[in-house]
Amino acid sequence: SFVSAQDNTKLTIRVVEDHKVNRGGGGGETVRIECEDLFLIVGVVRSLCRTLKVDSLENLETSFPLVVRQAAELLSEMQEGSRLGKRLRAECAENAGVMDALMQKADDSASIGDFRATRRAHIDLRQSTERVIDAVRRRGVTSTEMRERGMKLDSLIAAAADLRGGRQRQRVMEECRKAKKTLDVRTLVKALQLGDLV
Repeated sequence: SFVSAQDNTKLTIRVVEDHKVNRGGGGGETVRIECEDLFLIVGVVRSLCRTLKVDSLENLETSFPLVVRQAAELLSEMQEGSRLGKRLRAECAENAGVMDALMQKADDSASIGDFRATRRAHIDLRQSTERVIDAVRRRGVTSTEMRERGMKLDSLIAAAADLRGGRQRQRVMEECRKAKKTLDVRTLVKALQLGDLV
């Protein structure tokens, strides 16, 4: 066991006898790496693979519930952000239609000399414009937050995929990207944990 002097992160590496390793019944040993920090585990696994000249890891079992929960939360927040974005787009479209009608009303009122109705239409138009500007501003904030969450999620996905090598790594990346694109939390969690969706 190792403990970081910086943040007290604990890393434990164990070699345990495993009778299920060889299909021929000969048994074998399994290396268990336990740590709360996924990125640290990835570094250790990469170093071991480089040293032992291992290209890909088969029969890899992973368990990092905090990372999976964090990834699921990020994707859930992205789902909510997507819903909000759609609602704001609809709000902008609705207000654009209202603004068009108010401009027409202001022009019509001015052409017949009804300046009271013209003034009222201009006041309503200003309020609708302020609502659109507010919706666009909120949508901009939502887009920025979505981008930041997406980058954090990409980082977690890459780290989880890096625990595997070769085709398995690519498969995890592909499955996680699909889940992210469709905002499918269940598929993302499954891909992160199992690394293989059959």
